[in-house]
Amino acid sequence: MTEGSEKATMRALKKMGIKTCAIHLNNDWELVRQGAEARVYKGSYEGRPSIAKQRFSKGYRHPVLDSSLSTQRLRSEVKRNLKCRTAGILAPEILMVDVDQCTIVMEEIGNGRTLKQKIKELEKDSNPADELKQICSNLGHLIGKMHEAGTTHGDLTTSNILLNLNGEMVLIDFGLGGGEASAEDKAVDIYVLERALAATHPNMEPLIPDIIDSYCKNNSKAAEVIKKLEDVRMRGRKRSMVG
Repeated sequence: MTEGSEKATMRALKKMGIKTCAIHLNNDWELVRQGAEARVYKGSYEGRPSIAKQRFSKGYRHPVLDSSLSTQRLRSEVKRNLKCRTAGILAPEILMVDVDQCTIVMEEIGNGRTLKQKIKELEKDSNPADELKQICSNLGHLIGKMHEAGTTHGDLTTSNILLNLNGEMVLIDFGLGGGEASAEDKAVDIYVLERALAATHPNMEPLIPDIIDSYCKNNSKAAEVIKKLEDVRMRGRKRSMVG
């Protein structure tokens, strides 16, 4: 990362009220997951159970300090997290950011079970319909409020929603969130969730209208988004037909 880029990122984070300092992910931090562009560690920060997420560029085992993409996604994730929290949407509290190492340290969500795990458990029950319908209603409420706040997620799947100790939905991983949050961006957000549900939880696909209904009740500009959603769905069907 260039000195100018680092200073710009530091200034942006300061404006957001985020603490910036260095952190060493030593043996006290346990690597719990690694993806194509990030590692996730579990440990403790200032006595609090915490999660550290370290971004890097594809194809590298270590953070690429001059990677503008990693830095942009770090700033994007922080910004969208704060937007959601300001709007009363549950998201992990960000405790600090190490700009040089492209690392965000945030609170660990108690329970830490994903919505995906919860739904998989319910699907084993003999009659999970009522609970699944409630989950869909809660999903629509969550996404509607997020879009109402003027931000998007970019990768809405049941793996990127955690359940806290009270069973409430907590949004995580905002790194792919769009910048402008246009009606089109919001429509794509919903479409990504629809496709994720169809692929991972096919029993929930017939309940997607429940999500849309709840979404419309919680987003004053939902009509424009739903109109765009029809266009996005049509493009998706055409791509499927082409292969």
